[in-house]
Amino acid sequence: MKPALCVFAKAPRPGQAKTRLAPALGPEGAAALAERLLQHAVGQALQADVGPVQVCAAPDASHPVFARLAQTHGVALAEQGEGDLGERMHRALARALQRHDAALLLGSDLPALDAQVLRDAARALQTHDAVFVPALDGGYGLVGLRRADARLFAGIDWSTPQVMAQTRERLRGAGLRWAELPPLADIDTPADLAHLPAHWPEHAPAAAPGRSCPLHYRYAPEVFRAPAAPALCELEVLYVVGGLYGNEPALQRVLALFERERGRKRLVFNGDFHWFDADASMFARVQRQVLGHVALRGNVETELADDAAEADAGCGCAYPDWVGDAVVERSNRILERLRLSTDAAQRAQLAGLPTWLCAEVGGLRLGIVHGDAQSLAGWGFAQEHLREAGHRDTVRGWFERAGVDAFACTHTCLPVFQRIGSAPGGAARWVWNNGAAGMPNFSGDGAGLLLRVATTPFAGPQRRFGVRAGPGDALHAEAIAIDIDAAAWQARFQQLWPPGSDAHSSYFGRIVHGPDYAMADALRL
Repeated sequence: MKPALCVFAKAPRPGQAKTRLAPALGPEGAAALAERLLQHAVGQALQADVGPVQVCAAPDASHPVFARLAQTHGVALAEQGEGDLGERMHRALARALQRHDAALLLGSDLPALDAQVLRDAARALQTHDAVFVPALDGGYGLVGLRRADARLFAGIDWSTPQVMAQTRERLRGAGLRWAELPPLADIDTPADLAHLPAHWPEHAPAAAPGRSCPLHYRYAPEVFRAPAAPALCELEVLYVVGGLYGNEPALQRVLALFERERGRKRLVFNGDFHWFDADASMFARVQRQVLGHVALRGNVETELADDAAEADAGCGCAYPDWVGDAVVERSNRILERLRLSTDAAQRAQLAGLPTWLCAEVGGLRLGIVHGDAQSLAGWGFAQEHLREAGHRDTVRGWFERAGVDAFACTHTCLPVFQRIGSAPGGAARWVWNNGAAGMPNFSGDGAGLLLRVATTPFAGPQRRFGVRAGPGDALHAEAIAIDIDAAAWQARFQQLWPPGSDAHSSYFGRIVHGPDYAMADALRL
């Protein structure tokens, strides 16, 4: 049972949104906080990944922030309509329950209502008729139902401390079984501002730079149901090259390998093709050659393209906890230096690149991403996470929603070909992570890797490993080595990033020796 998630929100217009906060923040500040809270609510709803997300807007859905949420993240928009708060909430839930077995309606002013709370609420609905997250002020911030019931919303003294108590009376009178999760604080009055997270007042970053995943990075798995562009249909050979990291010799080797291929073919760079190329002429050469083919943005290109240069995301990597703070801080400084090698026209080119693509090779539908099925910097396809059976169940859900046979990705820097069960027709589903094209991927092996998906097998010693896939296992998905003059590249790298520099400290050991990772770790059938 996958519930619909309805984020109940008022347009963040000065003088109309969060008016009780105006004495402390002013009308503009109150509206800005309302927008921040709305973005947080939508982001957590997407991250929870328990069902489709809709924003239910008031007084209508015309405000630009609603359009951005729909365009960027694929969330649906609906209008609350007329009536008091109870009538509008009942209408939104009844509408959702016409198409879904359950629905969660959440307010947009509870900063502690996060993805885990939403997962807990969805789980509670499996065994209860209703679920609530009470608010500390006597109301509630979330209601979930399996069946619409207008009695729960009639005759309630809204915006008073009696709301939850009166709702309990209605629940008992209707003979419903309900669950209540721990109460949370909502943000309505100046006194409530004390409940904002310590790092969150006004426009402070939601997480340390380099560990955050901005809302505009996100998309819904359903976007991959879109048809592939004509240039990426009916392919016989597809190269997906992620994590080039500005390694110019590796780029030349990729282009040479691709030139040898025959048939209808395409080369896709799926993000982070810049990183070590902190030299204006080198950066320009890499970008010119990459954009001569199909490309999408990684977090590096996305942050370079942000002329606002806000520090919220840092390098945009959204590093997980197992990556040390020193690595994160060095990555943020690498991005700052790399930005100095760019000009406005180059950044505009990067800003125009997509964040995901679809392709079709020999009847196989492939989603191409930088990160995972929900975010361009997501770590859901990291080999570390894919070892966990529970996480693989989450990934199966992404496949169901996306309608693809495989995902090609790169962001997490270590390669893995992970089987994720089978489609209803029996064909295996796969996550194909090439690791890095511009750095070694295995201990003692200096080559980068690219993903090759084709109707014929690769002929040459560069094939490291592969699997059969697609209809009738007729396709070949292979990790192909990008072998270069390692000594020459190491010398060039040290010219750009000498000992003691941030990139040298973070990456030179891997460039020389490879990571502590073996080929046997990467192929998981």
